[in-house]
Amino acid sequence: MRAKTHPHHFDFSHNAVPQLAFNDPEMLADNLGLDADGVFTGLWNYVGTLLEENKMQRLTDSITVSKRKLITGPDVWVVEMPKPQAEHESYFCAIAQQSKSKLWAFALDKGSGTSLIFKVYQKDKETVAHGFSGEPSISTFLMAIQEVMSAA
Repeated sequence: MRAKTHPHHFDFSHNAVPQLAFNDPEMLADNLGLDADGVFTGLWNYVGTLLEENKMQRLTDSITVSKRKLITGPDVWVVEMPKPQAEHESYFCAIAQQSKSKLWAFALDKGSGTSLIFKVYQKDKETVAHGFSGEPSISTFLMAIQEVMSAA
């Protein structure tokens, strides 16, 4: 039997993080520079609170936030998620800063079996999902982000 996607996991990486990136990118870029861990942890807790208010279970696991630098590009704030148990739950999600006013959001999800799904979010554009093979590691996630942003 397939595991059911947990709403806390899914809503955070596929809804809350992209919305955070696109609502006010300049303010977010400043806030990430000051306290990225606080920004993402606050958002994680907020999503959990909304779930509880709707009588849904929140995850008790925490997230880990780190700032990385792409080889030929911008800073990327990577969120390591609790280990995914079901399809479409993320191993990682991230926000990358192309410029002060342009941010991107990304997610690397558990697919069916051993497959992975790499998702790209841009403001006012359709989400793009790519089938992906390899290990779900921060380094492979960053390489995929680098490839997409270099081609843009």
